[in-house]
Amino acid sequence: MAVQCPNGCEQQLVRKEVADHVRVDCPLTVVSCLYGCGSMNETLTRHTLQTHMDTYAQVHLQYLARKVEVSYLWQFFSLVIR
Repeated sequence: MAVQCPNGCEQQLVRKEVADHVRVDCPLTVVSCLYGCGSMNETLTRHTLQTHMDTYAQVHLQYLARKVEVSYLWQFFSLVIR
């Protein structure tokens, strides 16, 4: 017996396939930004993730640069303090 996706993507599934569909394939599954920029107040789905990645590419690079800088400074000062 076929059941509908619980996320509402209209995919008809065999009951035993629902969990895998939601976890791997469903375009309406809520996902996190790969760069952890949850502060953008944006609910991302698997379907909208690529648009988000393209739109915020520069923001993501700035975020990574700050993380690298902070990590470098932390290591530098850890050596200086010893």
